[in-house]
Amino acid sequence: MLFHPEEVTSARDSSSRKQHRPSFLVHWQEDETVFSLASRLHQLWGYPLALQTAQILFGASHAGTLHDLSTHLSAFETATEGVLGTAAELAETRTLARYYRSFLGQESREHLTATLCGDSLAHVKLRLGILTSRFRAHHPLKACPACMLEAQMSKGYSWWRLTHQYPGVWICPQHGVLLRESNLKASGAGRFQWVRPDPTAFHDWPGIHGEAGQGMADSSMVALTRLAHTTVGLVDAGQCSALSPLELNQAYRAALRSRGWLSSSGNVRLSCVAESYLAYVAPLRVVPELSGLPASLDDAEAQLGRLLRPSKPERSGTHPLRHCLLVDWLFGSAASFMEARRARDVGGREFQVALKLADAKPAPGGLRMDRSLPESGLRRCLVDEQLSLRQTAQQLGVDIATVMAWATRCGIPFERRPKLIRDELRASLINALRLGIDKQEAAERFGISVVSVTRILRTVPGLQQAWHETRTSRAQHDARECWLAHLAEHGALGVKYLRSLAPAVYAWLYRNDRDWLQRANAAANAPPRLRTSSVRWDVRDEVLSKQVKDAALRVLQEHPGRRVHLWQLYQRVPELKAKLSVLDRLPLTRRAIDLAIHPVSTSGDLFGR
Repeated sequence: MLFHPEEVTSARDSSSRKQHRPSFLVHWQEDETVFSLASRLHQLWGYPLALQTAQILFGASHAGTLHDLSTHLSAFETATEGVLGTAAELAETRTLARYYRSFLGQESREHLTATLCGDSLAHVKLRLGILTSRFRAHHPLKACPACMLEAQMSKGYSWWRLTHQYPGVWICPQHGVLLRESNLKASGAGRFQWVRPDPTAFHDWPGIHGEAGQGMADSSMVALTRLAHTTVGLVDAGQCSALSPLELNQAYRAALRSRGWLSSSGNVRLSCVAESYLAYVAPLRVVPELSGLPASLDDAEAQLGRLLRPSKPERSGTHPLRHCLLVDWLFGSAASFMEARRARDVGGREFQVALKLADAKPAPGGLRMDRSLPESGLRRCLVDEQLSLRQTAQQLGVDIATVMAWATRCGIPFERRPKLIRDELRASLINALRLGIDKQEAAERFGISVVSVTRILRTVPGLQQAWHETRTSRAQHDARECWLAHLAEHGALGVKYLRSLAPAVYAWLYRNDRDWLQRANAAANAPPRLRTSSVRWDVRDEVLSKQVKDAALRVLQEHPGRRVHLWQLYQRVPELKAKLSVLDRLPLTRRAIDLAIHPVSTSGDLFGR
């Protein structure tokens, strides 16, 4: 192949190769990946073995050859003297880490970047939710035919574009053309090789791929195009401010509420939601990567139930593609989602301000204090003008207890003038409250009113929170002990009977300690339940065996007269490799593999049809 002069920026003699230094470097192309640039260098240098280029650029024989999440980037930065960017910049902008980091917190982002700069990718795919996503654990190399032709005409060569490699992106955002999936670097085939886009090395999906996507239904093309634009928009938006699981969940629930799909108690109306989501994903399932999307109402309810339940900030492990699908379904585009996000941020700030005034009482005449008054007004009265609590309360139109509570929240010191509660008595009362004593009991023990006890709780910094935490911990301990005692004595009779014995205990645990309650009930002495598999192995066997037969016939058509190898089968059927260890449950698939690799007859076609 001839190379355009623009591709080569400088050249050195062949002696530099012996010194294990780059003989020349190349410019980054638009949206190009680290793997793509290294593949171009390998072909330009002309080394016969891939490990030679890997050793020079990444410092190890098989380093850097991962096309999705390239590692050894620190060594790459050293080898290129930082001309092409720092290791962190390369990880965050020239690998698929750019896609995943948009949905990660700061700590997880830093861990992912540090991993790619290092030497090992161990456990990263599990932490990113890739292995458990049902979207295939590998990232196939994809390219746009129009982009390849355009680059070949203008540059004389083509390259792998990062945006095309995003999971869920199967339409070129620039040309609107269906992307092609490469046979190279798929399911372990050529895993340590450097490869460039080759129009002859792409395989077709039966009944789907054609020229510019001919053969695919218009509805699927429209759905895939919209999902591609939404995915690219979300990834771009998430670079500066990550899209946290908690924030996404709140946005989903707000969108569901606007459509009337949340009940008055906040529960999702799954029957309505699942029907809409199932109709949305149906045109997308034509792509093999998206075949794990729900195919029935039951599947849709199960998947949505996991995604839409109230999320916790520390929860992780959900594949970002799930979020891209939900955003596209509920909002229609990344721009609409970001607009709703900004509106929610503004509303959130107003809500936080309102919370600070939750204890405010109406001023005389039914007027409320201005939202911006408490801190500025209190500082002016108590600090600048040195007014007393009573004088401040009179100016602000509230009672003294409210002024004391506001000043405590704002961190403004004030002078106390105790009357009935002397210093020794007050110190003893505070210690008792920190230990969680009941208000009424404290009032009786120290000879004061319950109102005075409440005032002490509200005006001593940190006391009210400590009192609530202590009482909650004590109530939790007592409720757990009581429930465990009932489980030990009557657990075999079932939870319904136990609830009748201690309804208040059950209600408290259900509202405040539900996770523990569910674990305790599951571990109780209940009748053993038979484990049944939800996997329909017969259906899976029938589908997979047909895919194997079709793949073997395609291989024979492309390479007539040659033997079919196992790696060629699972290169075209990625799901097959994961099922090789359970072929005893897939007899039809096993027979199809045996006939493909070791044909018993030459009459008819490969399978004796």
